[in-house]
Amino acid sequence: MSFAHYLLQVNIYLIVFYIAYKMLLARETYFTLNRIYLVASGILSVLIPFIRIEWLIQQKTAQQVYAGTNWKTVLEKATVMADYDAHFTWPQLILTTYFIGTLFCSARFLLNLYKLKKYFVPKKQVLHFHF
Repeated sequence: MSFAHYLLQVNIYLIVFYIAYKMLLARETYFTLNRIYLVASGILSVLIPFIRIEWLIQQKTAQQVYAGTNWKTVLEKATVMADYDAHFTWPQLILTTYFIGTLFCSARFLLNLYKLKKYFVPKKQVLHFHF
C-alpha cells in the first residue's frame, strides 16, 4: 500500500465517521460521549487501513510448476534498462499539494496558538507604595 493510498483511505474513513457523527450525535447534549466518539473516530481512521481481513477469504493453494530453463543463457542475454521519468505524475502532484496544505495549516495553527497565549499569561503587577 502506498502512502497516498493510505492517506486516501484515512480521509475516507474520517468522512464516514463525520457523517455518522452529524447524523447521530450532533444534537446530543451529552458532550462527553461526543468527545469520546470524535477522538476514537480519529484514532480508528488512522488504524483501520492497516487491518487486513485475508483470513476471511479462502484461497486455494497453487500447484508448484517446474519448468526446465537454462537460466545461465537467459541471464547472459538479459539487459537491464532503467525506466526513469523525471515528470510529475498526478499522484505525486496531489500528495505534494496535500503536504503543502498540511504545512500551511499547521504553521497557521501554531501562529494562532502563539497569539492566543498572550491572553492567558498573567501580566506582572507592579505594586506602588504611597507613603
